[in-house]
Amino acid sequence: MSTGNNNNNDNDEIVPPSQSNHETNTDSKRRTNNEGDDDDDDQFPPLTHEEDDDRTYRLLLSKLHNYDFRHLGPHPPSSTSEESAATRRRLGWDDVTLASGAKAMLLKNGTRKNTNTNTSSEEEDDRPFVLAVMAANERLDWKKMKQMLGPKSRSKGARMATVEEMWDVTGCKPGAVPPFGSVFCIPPSSPVVRDDGSDGGGGGDGSSRRMVHTFVDRSLQRQGGVINFNCGLRTRSIQMAFGDYLDVEKPELCDFIVEDS
Repeated sequence: MSTGNNNNNDNDEIVPPSQSNHETNTDSKRRTNNEGDDDDDDQFPPLTHEEDDDRTYRLLLSKLHNYDFRHLGPHPPSSTSEESAATRRRLGWDDVTLASGAKAMLLKNGTRKNTNTNTSSEEEDDRPFVLAVMAANERLDWKKMKQMLGPKSRSKGARMATVEEMWDVTGCKPGAVPPFGSVFCIPPSSPVVRDDGSDGGGGGDGSSRRMVHTFVDRSLQRQGGVINFNCGLRTRSIQMAFGDYLDVEKPELCDFIVEDS
């Protein structure tokens, strides 16, 4: 596996590292098979009492069922990209770089003007929230992002989601949001309905569900062929090939980071 800046091979082999002497049973490698009876829940350590709501984590494991990836955890909670990269290296993922972290930022779009007096703008809104994913060493360029969020009359109100909105939409705490908007669904007039039909922070019956749209900056592709991210919990990490990520998530690949002058 390589995460160097000059490696753009999306099919890099993901090879598990050797365990450190003081850490055991934290690093697992999942391989797909053809037996049809693979149970993700049995492959990884069970949730501890200290860990958070694991619904997003379970949804993500299910989504990645047919893909190869490495799993690390439970590990000490990490809420920033820097902490996450340091934790992964300390526990044996020696070649992890900050840039290989898939930083996922939930954004609240501005309100779209509604000319129909019979329906609310929330009910007609196709993208009230979006997920912006980039290499963890980069910064979001709001001017570029707002150009992708719709007319200026709407996008000028775009902002970072609050902690409460993040929980309502993703069921995750800050630092735990994975780069998969497709596992988060927003019903017309209730806080959250997940991919499995269960509600997150609020109610909803699962009807008329809409996925959170995912934008991915090309910086994540340029940094190398493998990405790392917290997977719904700040105590669990996943590493997978960037090409597989594109295949399963099918995000919109674009450019929205601050470019160095």
